[in-house]
Amino acid sequence: MHSITLEEQLEQLFASAQRMEAVDPLQALAEAERAFQLAVRLDDFKVQIDCLIFMGRLHRIRGNFYQSLSQLKRAHHLTNKHCTGDVLKNALVYIELGSTHADGLEDFHQALDYFFKALQYNIPQLSCRLYNNIGSVYKDIGQYEKAIQYLLKGETFAQAQENFYHLAFMMENLGLTYHTLGQYPEAKTYLRRGLEICEAGIEGGKPFHFILCVTLLSLGKCETKLGATEAAETHLNQGLLLATERGFKAIVGELLQAIGDLYAEDATEKRFLEYYRQALEYARQHNLYAIKQACLNRLREFFEKQGDFQLAYTMAKEVIANYHLRENINRNRNIIEYLNERDSKIVLLEEKNRQISQQKAELEQFAHIVAHDLKEPLRNMGNYAGLLKKRYARLLDEHGSDFLDFITTNAEHMYSMLEELLTFTSLANDHRAVSLVDAQRLLYVILERMRIPIKEAKAIINYENLPLVHIRGAHLEVLFQHLIENALKFRKPDRICVVNISATDERSSVLFQVADNGIGIAEQYYLRIFQLFKRLHKAQYAGTGMGLAICKKIVDLYSGEIWVESVEGEGTTLFFRLPKKSR
Repeated sequence: MHSITLEEQLEQLFASAQRMEAVDPLQALAEAERAFQLAVRLDDFKVQIDCLIFMGRLHRIRGNFYQSLSQLKRAHHLTNKHCTGDVLKNALVYIELGSTHADGLEDFHQALDYFFKALQYNIPQLSCRLYNNIGSVYKDIGQYEKAIQYLLKGETFAQAQENFYHLAFMMENLGLTYHTLGQYPEAKTYLRRGLEICEAGIEGGKPFHFILCVTLLSLGKCETKLGATEAAETHLNQGLLLATERGFKAIVGELLQAIGDLYAEDATEKRFLEYYRQALEYARQHNLYAIKQACLNRLREFFEKQGDFQLAYTMAKEVIANYHLRENINRNRNIIEYLNERDSKIVLLEEKNRQISQQKAELEQFAHIVAHDLKEPLRNMGNYAGLLKKRYARLLDEHGSDFLDFITTNAEHMYSMLEELLTFTSLANDHRAVSLVDAQRLLYVILERMRIPIKEAKAIINYENLPLVHIRGAHLEVLFQHLIENALKFRKPDRICVVNISATDERSSVLFQVADNGIGIAEQYYLRIFQLFKRLHKAQYAGTGMGLAICKKIVDLYSGEIWVESVEGEGTTLFFRLPKKSR
C-alpha cells in the first residue's frame, strides 16, 4: 500500500484549494491556509508564496482588503528573501499588491507603481492582465484616453492568448470607461460582450463569478442611465444574488447602492431609501468605508431636500466620524504591515481589538469635543433670536415671527441634544468608585424629585423589594430616571399611566424590569430605540432620542444587558441586567 508523503499531501492540498475557488471561496481559503502551514513545516518557500498570493487574491475578491494586504506583504517579504531570481513570482506579487491598493485602498499611484514594476519583467502570459489593471487605474483617476489605450492593447493580448477571463475584465473596464464619459450605447456594447464571456466561462466550470458580478453591476448602472429600468433591475438583482451567495462584500454594497439609484431615477423614494439604508448598514457591518461615505452623503442630500434636517444632521455627523475613522486606519497601516511578519492568529486578533478600542475612544473624544464646542455658539444663536423677536416684534410680520420661533425652538432642541451627547461621551470616563447601592432607597429619592411630572401625568409608580447592587450611584440614578421619563412620555391618554418597577435576584446578577401600560413599540424597532438620536414618534413627542442610548451605554459599562419586550397598544417592559459584584 502506497504511503503518501508530506510533499504529495502539500501538492494535493494546494490543488484542492485552487479547484474550490470556483465552488466555495471560503473552503478554498481554509484549504490554502492548511497548505501554507504544511509548506512552513517543509520549508517550501515557493509553495508558501503561492499560497499567500492565492489567499491574498481571494481576500481581495471577498472585500477583506487589509487581510489581503497582510498576506501579500508576507509573500513579498518571502519572495525578496528566498526567490529573488523567480521573475514570475515577483511579478505575480506585484500584480496582486497593485490590485489590492487599487480596489480596496484607493491608493492609485501606489497601485500603478506596482503594476509597472511587474510589467518590467516582460512576461507575455501576464501582459493582458497588466494592461487591463493599468487601464483600470487610469480610468479611476480620470485619465480616460490612457485608460482606453491600455485596455485596447490588453484586449489584443487577451484575444491572441485566448485568455477569456481577463478579456471579460477588459470588456467591463472599457464599458465602465465609456459609461463615465457618458457614452452609454458604446458602454452597453462592451458590457454585453463581457457578460456573454462570463456566462460561457461559468458554464465551462471556470471561476468567472467575481467578474460576472462586476459586469452585472456596471451593466445595470448603464441601463439605468439609458432608462431601461426593467433590464437594469433584472441585472442588478441577479448580481446581488450571486455576490451575496459568493461573499463578495464590496460588490454587495455597490449593488445595493446601484439598485437604490435605479429607484431614485424612477422617482420611487420609498424603495430608494430601503436599498440605500441596506447598503449603509451593510457597509457599517463590513467596514466598507468608501461605500459607507457615499451612502451617508447621498442620504444627507436626500433628507435635506425632504426638509428632515434632524436626519440630515445625523448623516453629516457620521460622515465626519467615518472620515476620521478611515484616516486613523490609514495612519496606522504601518502596524498592519508589522503584523504581516507574524503567523500567530491570536496576536493578530489582539491587535485588531486594540485598534477598535483606540478608534472607539478617539471617536468618543471627537464627539465630546464637538458637542462641547458647539454649545456656546448655539446658546448665543438662540438668545439673539429671542432678543430680535422681543425688541423688533412690531416690525415683523406673522411669518417673520414664526421664523424666529422656529430658530429658537430648534436651537433649544439641538442644545438639549448636545447636552445628552456630552453625557453619553462622558460615561466611559467616569472614574468614581463602584459601591453597593440601595436601589430601593435611590428610587425613592428619584421619585420625590420627579413628583411634579408624575403628578401632571397622573401616573402611578409601583415598586418594592429592590435589592442592593454594585454600581456607581449616579449611573443607576440616570438609568431609572430615563426609563421612568420614557414611560411617562409614551403613556396612552385614555388610561391611567401605571409603571411597575421590580427586580429578580439571579445567581450572579440582578434583573430589573420597568413595565408600563403605554402605547408600546413595534417589534422591528426593538434594536433601533437603543441607537443614538433614534426617535420613533418625532411629530407627537419631544425629545432628543438619546435616553435609551445612554441607558444602554451605562449597562454596557458593567458588562450587563438591556432589552425591550412590548405589545403595541398595551405597553412596554424594559429589562436590564447588572452583575451582583463589580468587575
